[in-house]
Amino acid sequence: MSDRPIAQLTKLAADFRRAEVQVVRAFFIKPRRAKEHVRWLKAQGFKEYSAIKPIVAALAALHANIDRGIDRHDYTELTEKLADETKHARLVMDLLQEICGKENHSARSHLAAARPQARQGAGKIFQELCRAFARFRENHRP
Repeated sequence: MSDRPIAQLTKLAADFRRAEVQVVRAFFIKPRRAKEHVRWLKAQGFKEYSAIKPIVAALAALHANIDRGIDRHDYTELTEKLADETKHARLVMDLLQEICGKENHSARSHLAAARPQARQGAGKIFQELCRAFARFRENHRP
C-alpha cells in the first residue's frame, strides 16, 4: 500500500479548509440576525460531526499498515485531523448551547434538528463552497 491515498486525503482536507475559511468570511461580512447564526451553527455542527466518521474509518483501515506502506507521520497527521474535527464539533455545539439555552443542550437534538435544514441548504452551501474554492484555486495557481 502506498502513501498516495493519505497524501491525497491530506491535500483535499487542506484545500477544503481554505475554502471553508473563505465561506465563513463571506458569511460574516454583513451583520446577521441571531436566528441566522443558529441555523448556520446547526448546519456547521452537522458538518463537523459528519466529518468524524470517515476519518475514524480511514484510520481503522490504514492502521494495520503503519510503517508497511503507510507513513507513521502521515497517519499521525490524520489522527490530528480527527482531533481537530472533534474539537470543532464540540465548540460549535457549546456555542449553540450558549445561544439556545441550557434546556436544549443535547448535540443529538441539535443535529437531528439540523439534518433537514442541512439537506435543504446543502445545495446552496455547496455552491457557495464551490465558488469560494474556485476563487481560491484561481488566486493560488502554481
